[in-house]
Amino acid sequence: MDEAQIAGLIKSPPQELQISTWISSPQDWPTLYSREDGCRLEKMWDNMNRLSLAKKKFAQTRFILHQPLHRFNYREMASLLKRAHKLGFDRVTFSPLKPLPGNPEAIALTTNQKRTVEKEIMQLKQIDFGVDHNLNDLLHRMRIGPDVWQTVPCYMPWSHARIRSNGSVTFCNNPNHLMLGDINQQPFSVIWNDRPIQKLRKQLIHHDGYKHIIESMDCAYCCHVLHNLCVHQVVRRLSWIKLMIPTSARL
Repeated sequence: MDEAQIAGLIKSPPQELQISTWISSPQDWPTLYSREDGCRLEKMWDNMNRLSLAKKKFAQTRFILHQPLHRFNYREMASLLKRAHKLGFDRVTFSPLKPLPGNPEAIALTTNQKRTVEKEIMQLKQIDFGVDHNLNDLLHRMRIGPDVWQTVPCYMPWSHARIRSNGSVTFCNNPNHLMLGDINQQPFSVIWNDRPIQKLRKQLIHHDGYKHIIESMDCAYCCHVLHNLCVHQVVRRLSWIKLMIPTSARL
């Protein structure tokens, strides 16, 4: 992002600006990118500094720095939190890297690395980095693991909808999730009660229903798992809802 692009953002400031980085250490750059492109990392942080200097002009914008955790950067959480504070960012978020199509284990965290990350999160939570973060959420997601649906029911089709820029509607922010309709063709009130979402809700009432749809979705390390857990604490007391609750989740 150069100065002209930053100036364009200042004219029409977003409510939230999230910047994602896969690597924050120069030593780790060659593991994912070519050595010839190593200067790109330095350029990225230069652009971050430009944004930091211009941040006062983004009075209504919340700056978020995001990093997916993989086997080459999982030890960089503390340094990224410190850097975000220095840059004046409002929040830092981390997420476990989801398996990549065609090569699922290429750079995903190993079992031992996951244990290391969990221990480090416990330590980092005790430190005041001067910046908001999602370490508590991350710890829950790490402990539940990638096969979320085996432990926590999904309540998103009853409580959440996402309207994309092209007008398509889905119940989650995952790009692989089922399209429920299009607000260019139907009012949202119709889509929210139409056949596609009603069919989905009926499937998810029963735990076995997940088997029919999970292959077309990418729910590993679901970012909504804490929301689902909160809802679960209420609805698990209802007798009929037990049909959709996996045995391991019936507390």
